[in-house]
Amino acid sequence: MNMKRLMIVAFILGVLPFTLSAGGGQEAKAAGPATIVFQSIADPRETAAVTELIEKYKSVKPEITVEYRPFSGGLNDMEAKLLLNLSSGVGDPDIFVTQYSSGVTFAAAGWLEWIPAQFASTVESNLAHPGLKKPCVFEGQWYGLPHSLGTFILAYNKDHFQEAGLSDGPKDYDQLIDYAKKLTMYDAGGNMTRSGLYFRKSGHGHGNATKWNQFYYAWGGKTPLFDEKSTYFNNQAAKDSLQYYLDAIYKHKVDSFNVEGDMNGLGKGTTSMIFRAPGAVILLETRYPDLNYGAFSVPKQVKSATMLSGVVSCVNKYSKNKAAVWDFLQWFFQPEHCVELAKSRGHAILKQNLSDPFFEREMYVVENRQNVEHPESVYSDPMMAGSYEGLMAIGRQVENVCYKKVSIAEALNAAEKDVQEVIEKHHQ
Repeated sequence: MNMKRLMIVAFILGVLPFTLSAGGGQEAKAAGPATIVFQSIADPRETAAVTELIEKYKSVKPEITVEYRPFSGGLNDMEAKLLLNLSSGVGDPDIFVTQYSSGVTFAAAGWLEWIPAQFASTVESNLAHPGLKKPCVFEGQWYGLPHSLGTFILAYNKDHFQEAGLSDGPKDYDQLIDYAKKLTMYDAGGNMTRSGLYFRKSGHGHGNATKWNQFYYAWGGKTPLFDEKSTYFNNQAAKDSLQYYLDAIYKHKVDSFNVEGDMNGLGKGTTSMIFRAPGAVILLETRYPDLNYGAFSVPKQVKSATMLSGVVSCVNKYSKNKAAVWDFLQWFFQPEHCVELAKSRGHAILKQNLSDPFFEREMYVVENRQNVEHPESVYSDPMMAGSYEGLMAIGRQVENVCYKKVSIAEALNAAEKDVQEVIEKHHQ
């Protein structure tokens, strides 16, 4: 590994949960006695499901010990340790998950094993919808497997809708604002107490960018935002979609910096509508069991658009027990086993998972229908080295626009400059 590549990857500030991979398409050797480490972010639901699956696997392959290692620190802490291990050629953990916009950079650095072609083909033929392949493939090869991936739907508070006399979902983004106006509430002093629609306005740069991207593509944005040669997002679609943000906040006043939004806002009743993937929304059933919520397909503007969100499983190139890794992963991704992980993460990965009663919930039916009927509407982060850094740069400018620190034109010019520097750093 040359120092230049190491420095490139070290710039990523990403999320690294758990991984899987295989022997670069070569014939796998028979797995013998071995111990492998499977690392993910600590989550009670996933820990319970994975621990149970490992026990089942142990009854089939007692000679292979799978050590499940939930990482108790934050994502940045986990990534820092993972970067140190990978850059030093350390084979621990053997399997880990990562946000896919970071995973492509690890693949480009040569730190991951490619998924064997036959295994990848089997997974692809059984995916819940075709879009789930996009985050797993880099330069034509599968570098990871879908661990927890979903697309945005419009989640809403049914009680709020009933109070406002609303029933069907909004068909376009103009109607979405009309709905939001009817749902927004104020106190006697004119202070907003409930936003009609939550916009991701600040916080983690990648999250800002990903949530804005849905609007950008709906307004006719090109794909991708950027690639190994140039940027493509400084255009009318970007200007119009950012203006939509500003109009919603300052003109129509359907969202506010002073009202809690996103999932907790929906759960507490301080916002009425959010765009989120079902895997995040399902948490509401635990945190807010009395919440009466539903889901609609995403609206359309110039076109319909929804964004993929989540993490993929990857395999450490330096693992010393790759035969055991592949044996475990191929067992793990059998539909009857994968469904337990899918339920714990709140995302249906394989189409067979959808037959489980867990995925009969309204939001999963809506998500699957919109993605199967309109696969062209499913967008992903740019699949290239440096994607995560580029999106962080864009997300910082989305926040600047929302706070009116800069004009839309100034923000896009600054983002374009920053992303071009990322491209040159990774692809010169």
